[in-house]
Amino acid sequence: MLKTIRHVTFFVLAAALSATPAMAGTIAWDFTGSNSSGSFGNTRTFTSGGITITATAWGFTWGSGNTALETAALGQWGTGLGVCDRSEGSGCSDPSHQVDNEGYDNFVLFQFSAPVDITTVTIDPYGTWDRDVSYWTGNVVGTLNLDGKTYANLASLGFGSRVDDDGSTSSSSRNVAISGGAVNALLFGAQVGGQDPTTYNCGTYSHPRTCTDYSYDYFKISGMNATTVPPPNTTPVPEPGTVVLLGTGVAALAVRYRRSRA
Repeated sequence: MLKTIRHVTFFVLAAALSATPAMAGTIAWDFTGSNSSGSFGNTRTFTSGGITITATAWGFTWGSGNTALETAALGQWGTGLGVCDRSEGSGCSDPSHQVDNEGYDNFVLFQFSAPVDITTVTIDPYGTWDRDVSYWTGNVVGTLNLDGKTYANLASLGFGSRVDDDGSTSSSSRNVAISGGAVNALLFGAQVGGQDPTTYNCGTYSHPRTCTDYSYDYFKISGMNATTVPPPNTTPVPEPGTVVLLGTGVAALAVRYRRSRA
């Protein structure tokens, strides 16, 4: 009888512990490394906190009219990840090997092995450049191939709306705040449709920014921070009433045990 009481008590305690929610943690990925350019369509992986990122590079260079995304080369340097699109060549040099929008928009696609809540992406202009970005977050299925896809196609792949985030011209690194909640993919790059400063008529445009802000965007992607998303609790958790009932059963067994000893 005493053993029975102990077993039931243990079950009640285990049920109570299983109701404790899992705590979210923070993860930081460092994308800086040895100076190395990539090849068209190459991938690089980064693991931190048990979450692996698979990164690929893309340029809006597909077709004779440059009308869609196409595989690019993903390089890694001391200031972070850069992109050489097909118009620049896989071994392009500074500043073309940065993520830029001079002529063609460059992006890095990050896919995560489990959903995360991305908080910031750190970019380094590696020189004095404008630091405007565009990005999409989403939940996608499988390993994405964006070859031939337009910006309009991204929604059907699981991405949300494009977010444009402006930064001033500077030589300093910048932490770009990311919104989107729990996602497993991020497409991040220089701002779509970047303005050519050599042809832009600054004197007639009524925008609060200065004319010098309308230069090409150039930067490396040097790091990322995110919050982990606790997985769903798959262990059945007793309802409060059930726990009370079990507690009552334990008490009844205890009373019966004491009577049997009398």
